[in-house]
Amino acid sequence: MQKRWYNLTTEQIAEQLNTDTEAGLSAKQARKRLSVYKENDAFIMPENSFSSYVKAVSKDVTGYMMIASAVMAVIFSEEVSALVIIALILLNFVSALLFYGNSAKTLHNMAKYASPMSRVVRDSQLTLINQRKIVPGDIIVLGAGDIVPCDCRIISCDNFFCLEKNLTGVSSEVQKDPKLIYGLNVRVENQKNTAFATSLVTKGTATAIACETGSNTYANEINARPEIITHDNLDIIRAMKKYSTSWGLTMLFMILVLTGLDLILGLKTRSLFDIFISGLSLAVAAMTEMYAVFGYFVIAHGLNSSIRKYGKVISGAAIKNVELLPKIKDITTLIVPKKGGFFAKTTALEMLWCQDTLHRADERNLLRYCDRLLKLAMLSSGYNGANRDVLKNPANDACAIVSASEKLGLDRNTVGTENPCLDYTQIELAEQQCDLSLVAYDDDIYALAKGDAKRLLYKCSTYFDDNQEKPLTEKEKKRISDTIDNITEKGYRALGIISRKSDIFLAGGVDSELCDWNFEGFVIMLDVMLRGAKETVELCRKNNIKVMMLCDETGEQNRVYAKRLGLISEEGGVSDGVLTSKDMSSMSDYEFSEKLSGYALLEGLTFLQKKLLISHLQKKGEVVGYLATELDETILLKKADVGFTGALALSDGASSIDLCMNDSPVYIHNKTDNPAGCEALKFICDVLVSPPERKFGGFNGMVSAVMASKNIYRNIKKTIKYLIASQLTRFLIVLYSVVAGYFGINGTLRMLTSPQVLFSGLICDFAVVVAIAFQRRNNISSACDISVTEPSKSVLNKLSPILLSVIWTVLIVISPIIISAFSIKMTSEEITSTVFVLYILSQIIVAWEIIIDGSAFRLKKGINKAMAVISLFVVLFTAALNIPFFGALFDYVTLNPAEWICIAAILTLLFALIELFKQIRRAVTVRLGK
Repeated sequence: MQKRWYNLTTEQIAEQLNTDTEAGLSAKQARKRLSVYKENDAFIMPENSFSSYVKAVSKDVTGYMMIASAVMAVIFSEEVSALVIIALILLNFVSALLFYGNSAKTLHNMAKYASPMSRVVRDSQLTLINQRKIVPGDIIVLGAGDIVPCDCRIISCDNFFCLEKNLTGVSSEVQKDPKLIYGLNVRVENQKNTAFATSLVTKGTATAIACETGSNTYANEINARPEIITHDNLDIIRAMKKYSTSWGLTMLFMILVLTGLDLILGLKTRSLFDIFISGLSLAVAAMTEMYAVFGYFVIAHGLNSSIRKYGKVISGAAIKNVELLPKIKDITTLIVPKKGGFFAKTTALEMLWCQDTLHRADERNLLRYCDRLLKLAMLSSGYNGANRDVLKNPANDACAIVSASEKLGLDRNTVGTENPCLDYTQIELAEQQCDLSLVAYDDDIYALAKGDAKRLLYKCSTYFDDNQEKPLTEKEKKRISDTIDNITEKGYRALGIISRKSDIFLAGGVDSELCDWNFEGFVIMLDVMLRGAKETVELCRKNNIKVMMLCDETGEQNRVYAKRLGLISEEGGVSDGVLTSKDMSSMSDYEFSEKLSGYALLEGLTFLQKKLLISHLQKKGEVVGYLATELDETILLKKADVGFTGALALSDGASSIDLCMNDSPVYIHNKTDNPAGCEALKFICDVLVSPPERKFGGFNGMVSAVMASKNIYRNIKKTIKYLIASQLTRFLIVLYSVVAGYFGINGTLRMLTSPQVLFSGLICDFAVVVAIAFQRRNNISSACDISVTEPSKSVLNKLSPILLSVIWTVLIVISPIIISAFSIKMTSEEITSTVFVLYILSQIIVAWEIIIDGSAFRLKKGINKAMAVISLFVVLFTAALNIPFFGALFDYVTLNPAEWICIAAILTLLFALIELFKQIRRAVTVRLGK
């Protein structure tokens, strides 16, 4: 550090940095300082420059060969050919550069999405921002699970501990405090009033002033900045490079053989330049050195398919560990917590039971009947209490109650002023953790408890009805209990409010054994289920992915939710997919392993039981994905084959999120204590998912990551299949024309000239690969069968691109014979033009057939828009060839209407043959699969 901040008081630091420890910096101050101090790069972010993009794209040595051929064209006075060659190479190079740069940016965004977020106070508002935007003078709020974003001096803290092993080598956590430290050369590990960038907050909370950011931090000084993400050694890219080398050598050998044959057979009828340029054109059109770049296209757009943007809000899943794509695509079991996975953080108050009557929350004149219950429900949350800071993780119920009450006209500040909360705590009552408040209400002191309505009911001896307390008989308890059961069976939660007059001035001192409480009534809450979750469960089932829901506690509510999601049967017994911690404890390892495949709802499992669950699944050959939501689940996150974690927000650093809503402490606490994960887990996880507040977050985000990975591999296979078929067809057409020309078939026949070969390869093939990269099949909103598994026994599957190429080649080379059968005489130039048009149009048909998994006649999903644009381009290009000057550049002569009709008929025949081939292949695959 440049200064000894530990030697200064927080007041001195605030004065030096011109900040307010309460209000923080203003937005204007922060922007100005960011321009001076630059971004806070406490963590290494992968960044590629424009020059690196050029270098990657320029590795295609055949491109240099083609430039050499252009020079040869000039030497041999073939200026037109030289211009066409140069234009096509430049167009291909610029396109590759643009798409590769876009792909690299997408991969880099995975790191930006995973970049730690930090809570800062700006303009008196608690705001969540990307840690790169923090500047000296920012007031930072830290809590357990946070990564310290910069070197900062602690203003205040509560039981605050940090782990600084990466900086000091000390393996134990260090307790921090704001006390001034005296001394000139205090070692870093002894600077207890300072938190250092990249260290982990393991316990407690603190408020601190940002002192040093970016390159001025201690972590940067000792070169200890961690790397957020890497994607330099992707197995899939290495495989693409290996494949490109093998295929490139194969193509080179075939081209050398072809050139040799051309020299032997065609030298009498064609120039030496024409022979060599044909071979070079085929070599360049193969683009074998570009396969790694093609792989990046497919991967980048596959990763991007799992991200959804809603203005400034980003939802979905960011695949942070791209190197783990093979395992992500092969996931067979997903273990997902109910909270943070299936249910959004939001909770709604739907109904109230008071005065012995059930009321809807939107009912007119509701306050006439439920004024007392709503006030007591608000006060029971203790949000305005003297000891409210003990509320570490208040439920969203408090927010829902306050919000609904204010809509009805109850102002929380007025209620809090008229009925002050004297104390607040949480105690064990009726075998559950309950909120307990001591409030001054109606000229008396009341103890208020809030918790599960059915359990609290049996702690009561009276209930509130007709504006008075009445005896609560066993019959009345049974009637109220049945009402609660009917409500919970529909997926609602009933929170009971009970009260008793008290002369004890410490809420924590209320005797939990007392059973003479008064039952005020209950509020009925609805946990908002993730939209489309049920359809996504069905999607997983069709893809042989088992889904298990983890619940912290046991309860009938869990079974209701599991049934609604389609995880368990309507019977809902232990044998129908439900496993409790108690059940698991009573089983032997063998018995548990045998029954494991039948469980889908897991209730109250301990940490060790969760670990054992993952181990048994892996022993059975399952690939396990686990969504961690708590800091102490780090081991489980690492033990799973793929670790998922939730983020408070996915952000690329361009936006901030306001956490302060109407300045209510309830909202601040609720938002800062993130129930869907923590920043520390973002460094460990493989996939980062957004909160389950939108259609593509939570569990849906997890599945979208799996489907995106499957998509990537499917599209890689399609890319290779298309390139093999197209390039082999092009080679065979040229080979046939060499042999046919030697034997005088249709004169000195040349079916494809060099400009035509280059256009079909550098432009058409390249464009099709880009279109394949945009192909998406993961549709979270509807359950559709997405299978990427193909039985390896099927010879047709392995040889399909070669067989497709043979069908394709035969149909094109016999096209002149088919046309002549209709008494249409064609010159050699017309044959060449016909074959060229037929080939580039058939490239589009073949591409569509490869992109579409099933039959084109049963296409139910939306079309590939990129492929539609490319198809339109090729059609327009074909039409433009009829312009004499433009057509001459590609050795094209105008064809008559009869020839065009024949071309259309041949294209239709090709389409029919490919469809027939796909049906035969499917039938063989199914038979071999059986």
